[in-house]
Amino acid sequence: MKIERLLTKIKGVVLKGEPLSNHTSIGIGGPADYFIIPEDVEDVRRVIAFCKEAGIEVLFLGQGSNVLISDEGFRGVVLKFVDGRNLQGICFLDQFRVEVQAGVPLKRLINLSQEKGLSGLEFAIGIPGSLGGAIWTNAGANSHAIGSLVEQVTVIQEDGEIKRLCNGDMFFSYRYSNFQEKSWFIWKAVLRLEPSTPAEIAKRIRVFWEKRKKQPFSCQSAGCIFKNPPGDYAGRLIEQAGCKGMVIGGAKVSESHANFIINIGGAKARDVLQLMEIIKEKVKEKFGVELEPEIAIYL
Repeated sequence: MKIERLLTKIKGVVLKGEPLSNHTSIGIGGPADYFIIPEDVEDVRRVIAFCKEAGIEVLFLGQGSNVLISDEGFRGVVLKFVDGRNLQGICFLDQFRVEVQAGVPLKRLINLSQEKGLSGLEFAIGIPGSLGGAIWTNAGANSHAIGSLVEQVTVIQEDGEIKRLCNGDMFFSYRYSNFQEKSWFIWKAVLRLEPSTPAEIAKRIRVFWEKRKKQPFSCQSAGCIFKNPPGDYAGRLIEQAGCKGMVIGGAKVSESHANFIINIGGAKARDVLQLMEIIKEKVKEKFGVELEPEIAIYL
């Protein structure tokens, strides 16, 4: 097969039939046809360009948060950008700006920025995932979002070519970026932060953490399941609609925060999807509000 010839050129890790449940924060997902942890950006370029030409679907996976993957798995190539390899670099460019690669976990970036006395990322404390996924979804909390900090993004296009995007090329809104309309890999980004002191940043981190501590961090989940509707909170609507604590199979609506569905053991994607449909129906019936998924669903 042609793809076998490609795989011999990959310097990173290549696995066949790898269970994606091992790589998602909710612990759900069947096997991937091909699972690749690239060694460097050249591995990424080779895979993307080949798959585009061959008509093979590619899924970019960081820390596996905010995704729900089919119990049947993924028919194509999964590229995972963690594991301490060469897509986790952080470079502080000057007193305001930091260049960060896709696989860097947000927690690590927040910690290093605090050490350097650079403020702006405090709102992201407790948000799981890595930078690439955070930019793709414009991750945020408490009226703040990562897109407001992004100055430049370097992407790998479908043909494997590298392109640098500036402010005029990018658009961010609530849980949206125009990267969602492209099959591009976000390789790295330049974030513009503000000078501060580690002590002041620590204070702001504590404030944001207090606002998030009701979330079920000790449980397997995909993060917030639904987007907040304008002027309200999905968690409040779900709770008031009587869905908190509801269980289907191994999936349960969290008792601590109703906008989380947790894996209480052996949950399947179909369990989560059934719960989501029931939640949507009940919220629509009680409030007339149509909830929209925040997680990316791959079936």
